[in-house]
Amino acid sequence: MSTTATRADGTGALRRPLRSLVSLAGAAALGASLSLGAAPALADEAPVSVADGSATWGVKQSFRNYVSSPIAHGGYEAVDGASRNTDGTLDFPTAEGTVSKEDSSGEVSFSGGVVFTGHDYGQGPVLEIRVNDPRVEFDGQGTATVYADVASREFAGADPSLPPGDLVEYGEVAVAELTGAEIGVDGDQITFTSEAGALHADAVEPFASFYPAGEAMDPLSFTTEVVEGTDPTDPTDPEEPVLDPEVRVSQTTGLDPEGQTVRVDGTGFRPGAGVYVALTGIAQSDSSYPQHWFGSGVWLREGTAPDADGAFGTDLDVIGAFEKGGTAYDCLEDQCYVAVFNDRNDLDNRDQDVWTPVTFATGEDGGEGDGEGGQTPEGDLTVYNGRADWGVKESFRTYIEGNIAKGTIRTEDGATRNDDDTFSFTDGTGSVNLEEEVAEIDFTGTVLFEGHVYGDADPLLHMTVADPRVEIDGDTGTLYADVVSKSLTDEELVTYDDVAFADLDLSGVSHELDGGVLSWGAIPATLTADGVPAFADFYVAGEQLDPISLTVSVDEDVEVPGGGTGGGGDDKPTPNPTPGPGDGGGKPGLPNTGVALTGLLAAAAVAVAAGGTALVASRRRAGTGA
Repeated sequence: MSTTATRADGTGALRRPLRSLVSLAGAAALGASLSLGAAPALADEAPVSVADGSATWGVKQSFRNYVSSPIAHGGYEAVDGASRNTDGTLDFPTAEGTVSKEDSSGEVSFSGGVVFTGHDYGQGPVLEIRVNDPRVEFDGQGTATVYADVASREFAGADPSLPPGDLVEYGEVAVAELTGAEIGVDGDQITFTSEAGALHADAVEPFASFYPAGEAMDPLSFTTEVVEGTDPTDPTDPEEPVLDPEVRVSQTTGLDPEGQTVRVDGTGFRPGAGVYVALTGIAQSDSSYPQHWFGSGVWLREGTAPDADGAFGTDLDVIGAFEKGGTAYDCLEDQCYVAVFNDRNDLDNRDQDVWTPVTFATGEDGGEGDGEGGQTPEGDLTVYNGRADWGVKESFRTYIEGNIAKGTIRTEDGATRNDDDTFSFTDGTGSVNLEEEVAEIDFTGTVLFEGHVYGDADPLLHMTVADPRVEIDGDTGTLYADVVSKSLTDEELVTYDDVAFADLDLSGVSHELDGGVLSWGAIPATLTADGVPAFADFYVAGEQLDPISLTVSVDEDVEVPGGGTGGGGDDKPTPNPTPGPGDGGGKPGLPNTGVALTGLLAAAAVAVAAGGTALVASRRRAGTGA
């Protein structure tokens, strides 16, 4: 099994005193940090003026779904020249802007707006958010900020007994920070694209405090034209290549401490530029290269340097312990890495640094595995007790206990709530075969989610998840559970016994066996097709759920802490806390737009990075060195 490390771009919000683009981003409560890919530099130095064209932006898909759902009974309308696209996003006409030929930075303003309304109980909408005249600022280095003029009603909850609050005008607000943004030039046409967005802290209050800062927002794109007489391109000026170095190591866990050879392949490097490939015990730094590494490493230069496509491949010898420069490095005790970095011709440049963590097998004989002497135990192992730690979906918990659903979460039948707000399911039983990499483990406990309770009526939203069961087969697995839920379009509760609820990806997860305790940490999980109706159609198949961690005893004399029933769960519902940050802050997941409950959960949905492939993928860490 291998692990996957992905690039973390250190980017910051741009906050220039420009017109509010909050409206667009605000209405969606953005949830991802901005990461705009470096754009090819335009010719010359003077900025060019742009006009015409339009921007496409949905603000936040899950919020659009929510206001249009049977819960909010509302919708959204394009106003002041904006129009609605067939996919539900909005088209904002271009007003004006400039783009720098020198560094591809700039700002472009748009006109038009969108009005979101919902929860109208006869006195006007309780929920109302207006987003107008969005503006995008970008620096040409992978970051961008959306501003907009935002106005919203004070929101005290979706309660039919409450009148609409006052409409508060916030002016121009930084609404969203965009990630994965790029500038493209084709003749007189300039395009801007982005991959995702995140709600800016300044937009939380204007967005009626529906979402926390960092909540996922829709990406934004636009196309515009260069004003006649300012040609952005010069065919004599070559474009600088965009570097996105990525490294794959053939094996990263269970390496032989006595020494072995691994394959290291790289892509996205500077063509023809030499690099070093080496095993090191020194962590990655933003300011320097590692002074010590095992042996001589591998120096890729001339014929072996990254080719015209920026790719290379080489074998590398690794070992569990070595000494260099009078310092001893023990990779069994301390973290070691396969490091790729610029060779001596550009040694102080950190733009091609990629560090991939590696671990070695423990045991006196240096063998791989977990048993005595490092050997994997043979045959089936009985699971005597244990627990599974799983939060179901963080954004769903945030929504239930947040300002819209105003609901509760309760644990029962032995399940408990952890300090990080996930849940612990207990009384693990079953069997494991580590040689064959298979397991089947049952747990007990129930979690009840309820929300949207008005007066003495039953809650509109109800779902229980009980007695999860985990099956593992190599790099894949399945999480089963007994689920009871009801759709917002049907008052009847539907029972889904032992439904295949989540697919598990163990390609980046290794088990550990220590003192009779067997554990797997943070196994990525995604919603299955069978889990969609069980989850009341809140999300589409493949939606990222919370990862699950397993800790079980395979020794009848060892008790896993919290692995046995410690009580009957919560005596009372969990009170409403401040909404959390969403599902891990990665790229946003969008729910099923065709089902009523989709809009509900979509409002809080944020996708998380899924597990990797059978190889280790690492990308350059940039900026702040996060």
